[in-house]
Amino acid sequence: HWTAPSPARAGATIPARAGLGAAIGLSGASLVVAIALLTKGAIFRGVQLNVLTLFISLIGAMCFAVKTELLLHGVVLRLMRDVRNPVPKIVVGGLASTAAIFFTAGATSFDWAIAFAWGAVCTAMWVTFEGAWEAWGAHTAFLFGSTSLFSGGLVDVRAQASTWGGGDRGVFGGGAALV
Repeated sequence: HWTAPSPARAGATIPARAGLGAAIGLSGASLVVAIALLTKGAIFRGVQLNVLTLFISLIGAMCFAVKTELLLHGVVLRLMRDVRNPVPKIVVGGLASTAAIFFTAGATSFDWAIAFAWGAVCTAMWVTFEGAWEAWGAHTAFLFGSTSLFSGGLVDVRAQASTWGGGDRGVFGGGAALV
């Protein structure tokens, strides 16, 4: 369900629900960048603003998040709708995200761990908030922050070749992302 079926959540508006998720997702992306900067896994390269790039990136992140949330987490939860315990749902949601990148060229066990963790977080949001809007908002904001805001759209943060920084995989492919 995109919208919560329970009466307790019925009063929450869609923008408020997506906004809560976006705040969570952007906080997560900011935390990863902060950890990477503090551990010298990344360096700050400057500030720049390109509004058109940011706008196009936001639209792309929104579309990608819809696809990912529906296919990887929504389908899993729909198939597991009779399971009352949320833990198996969250684990299977994490595994679905891992499976999505499993055969990607160059994907490592570290990438799989990050995919599992992110999939589990998004699936937990579906379960906790009884719908997709918060998870979609978080996924959109995390993608937007990690691929645009912190990668040249607003500020330019470059990964270092270290455990925390991720090197060629970028800041969000390093140890800071797993924390």
